[in-house]
Amino acid sequence: MKYTARVHQTVFLAFLSVATLPLYAHADDTPPTTTFDQFIDSAPGSEVRHQGDFPNDAYRAKRVNKNLWTFIDRQGYYITFRKKLDAWCEGNGGVYRGSSDDLKGVCLDKQSPANVLGAYQVEITESASYGDQMTAGYATFYYYNQDGYAKRKSEEVLAEQTKREIDHNNQQCYQDQLRAIQKDPQRGMDTNLGMVIDVKLPLVLIQNTAYSPATQWVRVAQLAPPPKKFYCSASVLPGTN
Repeated sequence: MKYTARVHQTVFLAFLSVATLPLYAHADDTPPTTTFDQFIDSAPGSEVRHQGDFPNDAYRAKRVNKNLWTFIDRQGYYITFRKKLDAWCEGNGGVYRGSSDDLKGVCLDKQSPANVLGAYQVEITESASYGDQMTAGYATFYYYNQDGYAKRKSEEVLAEQTKREIDHNNQQCYQDQLRAIQKDPQRGMDTNLGMVIDVKLPLVLIQNTAYSPATQWVRVAQLAPPPKKFYCSASVLPGTN
């Protein structure tokens, strides 16, 4: 019986080793002087057919599946992929720059850093999990050439600029509402402390069911707009847009 159990254990371990083998045989030690397309060809995963535009102007994509026997996490896959791409980049006269999580990277020409030899970005899709760990799903690797990467960076710069403008406007709206509340508090006005139900400057009577008692007199200087993410969508002043 002990012999049979040991045989079964050996068979199981052998199966596990075979099942995970393709993961660590990534890129088949592709010679570093190959083209970027040849590097993509040698990378694991299934080619994703181009249907419309890939996200962020990628020109090719490959999908790597995850199940109980294969891994697409940093330890099992991303670090290996990054090392292979770094070696390819160096062999083609480039310098690799990547994100700390290994989910994004670019190979820049050492002689002309504005020239992109190749770039990639990973998108994770989870289809099953156990606890806080993904047990099934896939990672889609999007690949970029010079034109696609330039468009992606341009879009990222525009998105960041737009975000800064929105944040600035939002802060300005908050300050406008703060001044309005503290300068001229009115009955029915919503604030950070509750609803104003009476005004006797410099005090206001606030109603809030979370308090005990539910109504309290507070100084107007304590009032601010009610907490919310975006302050330009509507005014806190009753009867205004």
